[in-house]
Amino acid sequence: MFQFFLNPWLLAGLVGIGLPVLAHLISRRRFDVVEWGAMQFLNPSRKTRRRMKLEELLLLLLRMAVVGLLVLAASRPWIPGGWLSGYRSAGSRTVVLVIDGSNSMSRSDGVSSVHQQAVRRAVQFLQTLQGGDTVSVIDARDQPVPIIESP
Repeated sequence: MFQFFLNPWLLAGLVGIGLPVLAHLISRRRFDVVEWGAMQFLNPSRKTRRRMKLEELLLLLLRMAVVGLLVLAASRPWIPGGWLSGYRSAGSRTVVLVIDGSNSMSRSDGVSSVHQQAVRRAVQFLQTLQGGDTVSVIDARDQPVPIIESP
């Protein structure tokens, strides 16, 4: 089940479904029954009381559903090859590569610097992109320098 969520740890928020129930139980009014003479005129209100309880129950269930759906949406459900994947265009990615150009990247292993290795990996990645993809490459130094400004 967890393999279908990009953020499965957020599913722990489903515990929050109990919050509306807890709020309902805390806010329930407790009445003292007092018998008095005009009580006979209030007896027909039992039907309305039953309807009000049903409305409260439906409202409680709706609140619980909203909390549950928010948690599920935040956990980002994902089904590989699902029925919605047919609507996604294959070559419509926008990629921004930021290559670190700080002094720490000038460290060398004798063959090439870490910065040169990062540039090589970026070129390898860029070769895997499809025709409709847009790319922007930025060399992040003290003042970032855009190498490719596509998007």
